[in-house]
Amino acid sequence: MLMLLACTLVASADPGVLTPCWTARIGGGVEWCEALEDEAGSRLLVCTREHALHLLDARNGSPLADRPARVGRGARFAGHAAGRAYVVDRYTVHCFVTTPHEAAARAGGLLWSAGQAPAPTERKDADPEFLLQILAACVTDAGVVFARSDGRVGVLDAATGELRRSWQLPPLAEARLHGEGGTIGLVAVAEGSGLASVWPADAPRPPARLALNRSAPAWSALAAGRLALLWPDEVRMVEAGGAACAARAPSGRFMAGAAQAVAWRGEADPGTAVWLGRDDGGISRVDAAGVATEPLADAPRAAVTLLRAGRNAVTCAAGDELRLWNAADGRAVARERLPRRAEIVALHAAGARALAVRRAAGRQPAENPAEYALLWCDADSQGPPGGERGFHSARLAEADEVTSTAWMRDRLVLIERGALRAYQLPQ
Repeated sequence: MLMLLACTLVASADPGVLTPCWTARIGGGVEWCEALEDEAGSRLLVCTREHALHLLDARNGSPLADRPARVGRGARFAGHAAGRAYVVDRYTVHCFVTTPHEAAARAGGLLWSAGQAPAPTERKDADPEFLLQILAACVTDAGVVFARSDGRVGVLDAATGELRRSWQLPPLAEARLHGEGGTIGLVAVAEGSGLASVWPADAPRPPARLALNRSAPAWSALAAGRLALLWPDEVRMVEAGGAACAARAPSGRFMAGAAQAVAWRGEADPGTAVWLGRDDGGISRVDAAGVATEPLADAPRAAVTLLRAGRNAVTCAAGDELRLWNAADGRAVARERLPRRAEIVALHAAGARALAVRRAAGRQPAENPAEYALLWCDADSQGPPGGERGFHSARLAEADEVTSTAWMRDRLVLIERGALRAYQLPQ
């Protein structure tokens, strides 16, 4: 059940307070929420703990489908493209329409499903760990890619769900898939060891596999056709065909929660970079050739727990500070010292702007719940001569027990245990 509790069209008169544009109560609790943005507008795809999918208009929180769709246990978001959202559960890949007029015309928005759940008797008699299941899925220009526990990796037609092509690998215990354009990146555990592969989605032969000779990486990402793999002591960049280069942590250890891959395309300056925070406060930049540098001025002195980067901005939370640099020249732009009992719970970098959500615990948590605030700054702005500026901030009114966030071009959506709360981002 979904209930739109409030929709506010007039902003707060206090510039230090942001009031919600709308609040929606989600029956069954929120498992996850994904922002969908394209030329058709802005929508939110919400999965509840009871395995129901809601499609909401991000402008006002109203439902776009006549009723929620149902998915299986372990449902995960696989991607969004051309007005379609793809969700995978343990046994099935589902395709949902997300354009408003199609979603309203189709019950639950379901377009197709591909896969088959085991028979009830099979589920009852077999150990779930050994049942055939879908481990991962992602969206590419060639279709929806899936990886199954029996080692089958295939591409489904994005419009119909029909199987286009498949490759057979050894049985997989774990798998992660990344899609970028027509390229697939796979990180998996097979026969007790880690493997990685990058290949074009239209390849007729099974992809070349790189044996990692160690456990699966803590973090991975695909950027500009290269698969970045992160362990605490090193990062590897893997190309199609299996060629790889590596960079070691110059000191300390890399933090999986402080990793961001950035890719940009352009005739004059195409490229990719992986930004990595370390537990000794350093921040490394690793290029496509595996060369690591430390280009940021005045690096933090405390462990970098969160980091986000765009082409023009790098921001991080380290110890009791929030920091911002200009990614092009490494210049330190802004610094904000956090109050006692406060922490950064979400970070976002878009263009030259960095945004963060700060949570501050009350002195008496049982009587005074946590207070949330939005902080923001532009990396191309100028601080005082010879110094850094502070972040702008505004209290997020009515926010309560935030579990995660969804960032959109002009809105921030706070995801709470049983509700969504949307705020207009400052200009």
